[in-house]
Amino acid sequence: MSARPRLEVLLVDDDARIRRTLRGVLEDEGHAVAEAAGGA
Repeated sequence: MSARPRLEVLLVDDDARIRRTLRGVLEDEGHAVAEAAGGA
């Protein structure tokens, strides 16, 4: 069985709590995360 690839994820949400929660989950899975508070 091959290992899952490490992804680089751009996480965009205006709610800091959601960003923090999702960042933790993604990083726990071994992914690199960059954040933005909004897309405008």
